[in-house]
Amino acid sequence: MLDLKNKHVFITGGSAGLGLAIAKVAVARGAHVCLVARRQGPLDAAVADLKTTAPNAAQQIIAEPADCAVTSDMERAFASAVTRIGLPPFLIVANAGASVPKGFLDLTPQDFQWQMNVNYMSAVNASHIGLRAILEGARRAGTTAEGRIALVSSVAGLIGFSGYAAYSPTKAAIISLGQCLRHEVLGGAARNVKIHVFLPGSMDTPGFEQEQKVKPELTKQLEKDDPILSPDECAVHFFNGVDKGHFQITTTFTGELLRCAGRMHAPANTFLDYFKALMALIGLLFWRRTELDPFAEKYPMIPDSRAAVGAVDEEHAPLAEESKDK
Repeated sequence: MLDLKNKHVFITGGSAGLGLAIAKVAVARGAHVCLVARRQGPLDAAVADLKTTAPNAAQQIIAEPADCAVTSDMERAFASAVTRIGLPPFLIVANAGASVPKGFLDLTPQDFQWQMNVNYMSAVNASHIGLRAILEGARRAGTTAEGRIALVSSVAGLIGFSGYAAYSPTKAAIISLGQCLRHEVLGGAARNVKIHVFLPGSMDTPGFEQEQKVKPELTKQLEKDDPILSPDECAVHFFNGVDKGHFQITTTFTGELLRCAGRMHAPANTFLDYFKALMALIGLLFWRRTELDPFAEKYPMIPDSRAAVGAVDEEHAPLAEESKDK
């Protein structure tokens, strides 16, 4: 079990859902915790809730309101947290993120940019500024830098299908970022900093409830057999993988197969990964032929009406007019 007693745990997207569930476990293990999110109200409520469960009254549980996609906000949040807690971060959980599950042509350019910012750039800021804080803390103390950085991606980062044209690429980018970081910290001053990439499946959160309201029918059909776990259940899987030092961590059997099939040069968790990869390749072939492609024909994302001569969405009409001028 990873020892978090009297260590600084910094969690983005920490006011609710998975972030708060991870914070609960960290507090139970005796950690000092800093929660980061945009809204002060939910942060205050989360801090109050966590303080009631802290095993030690001396544990510091604080909140820093910040937009995790804004570099200056995150620099301020890290600096303030280090000052208030009196320790550099030991475990950084880059959890901030959101999804807008819509058809490709139903998304606006702003939707794509927003999801790249809130998902990918939030993870970049947390890991980039956080790793510097870990190294600076060790330099000031005259010790060897030590810590963990956990990037929260998604099983949707391993496989893309209809409805996630804006979301999946951002989560795939986080997986790639994690691979780069894992390789860079193998030697040198950060050699005792471990990197994790968390790949949860569907999770019962307020954000998931909002997604269901706009999610295309095709996407719902493809996900209908996926188990929906609670944030607390996902936090158990998260720490199970972190405790074992696993690089990529999943929450479901399907996610585990996809991880093994798509891990590229990422280290295997166990020798069974190679067997699971073979299972995944066979399973994916069967799924594509029985559900993935047939469902795409049954529940079209781009209706025939869009092919009508002169048919242009009012929302995208300015873009269409601009293209005509070029």
